[in-house]
Order: sequence, then C-alpha cells, then structure tokens
Amino acid sequence: ISAEPATTAPMRIAVTLMPCASTAAGFSPATRTASPSGVRQSTQLAVSENEDALFLERMSAPSAGRNLAHVAGRLPLHTSSAGLVLLAHAPADLQERVLAGPLPAATEHSVTDRAALRRMLSEIRRTGRIVAHGFVDSEATAIAVPVCSPRGEVIAALAVVMPRGTHPDEFVLTHLRRASDGIRASLGETLV
Repeated sequence: ISAEPATTAPMRIAVTLMPCASTAAGFSPATRTASPSGVRQSTQLAVSENEDALFLERMSAPSAGRNLAHVAGRLPLHTSSAGLVLLAHAPADLQERVLAGPLPAATEHSVTDRAALRRMLSEIRRTGRIVAHGFVDSEATAIAVPVCSPRGEVIAALAVVMPRGTHPDEFVLTHLRRASDGIRASLGETLV
C-alpha cells in the first residue's frame, strides 16, 4: 500500500478493503442495508487523504438516522469521528499541519481548540476509539475505531453514526471492534 503514489493509494486501499469490510462486518454488498452484528444504523469506512477523511463506503440500515458523510465525500480530519481516529494515527508532520491550520467548526460541539484537539488525539491513541457527540451533526453521535493492516498499521477507520442516545456506547464499540478485527483478518488473506 505505501509503495503506491499518494494519488492512487486511497483507491487501492478501497479496492482491497471493501470486499473484506463487507464480509467481516456482515454486510451484503448487493443490498448495503444491513449493519454489523445488530447495530442498525449507518456504518462507514474512511481513509486519510491529505488533510481529509475520504469516505470509501457507507452502509445504512433502512431505519438509520441521518448521516452527513457520503461515499467519495470528504470531511476535514479534525471534524468527524473517523477522521479523528485517522489523524490520531497519522504521521507527526500531518498532525502538525492540521493543528497549525484553520480548525473550522461543523457544529458548536466540534473541537477547534488546538490544545484540546492534541489531548483528544492522545486519548484516541490510548483507548483505540472515539465517541463524538454532535461533532458533525449536533443531533448525532459517531463512534469510530481504527482498522489495522495485518502488520498493525492503521490504514482506515470504521465508524457508526446514529441519533444521540440510540445505543449504549459500549454496545456499539464491541461490534465495531469485532468488525475491525474481521477486516484485519480478511486483509491478511488478500494483501501480499
């Protein structure tokens, strides 16, 4: 993956990750309406591209709440749960570039204070997750975990977006981690 030019690496990751993610998370690629292990909301997969989270896939149950991220859409890394997971595990130069630049707010709950963002990134690295209440949509909670390569490198983020108060955080985290582990296992079978 890292040998690919920067402009094609996210696409190569997408081609490799999506069949693995669909299978591991229990999604039917044809219908794209199921959700991992009973979390009947929107689940999305994102990779880092420059200073954005690039959303490669979004699978939503028919009853899922509103989700503002779209396939092939982008959000600044510091705003979404998936982007924050990616930023927390990004190279130091990318983290510093994001922290030095403008940090526009998507909602009143978005983190725009540099010191608070640094603390949040450290906490994400420590816990392996983020629960973001109202960061992109003030009525939504998004929970994200990293997706690792078989070598342990964070290559993507898997997130669930739901209306606030829909599921207890630990319930969703358990299912997200299980799906992330399944993707990692599937990647071990597909990456050379």
